[in-house]
Amino acid sequence: VEIRDVHKSFGEQQVLHGVDLMV
Repeated sequence: VEIRDVHKSFGEQQVLHGVDLMV
């Protein structure tokens, strides 16, 4: 379960990075 949470958090961070790059 913890691994899933970490993976989800990592994915969210990548999305945020993508938004920053877009802006």
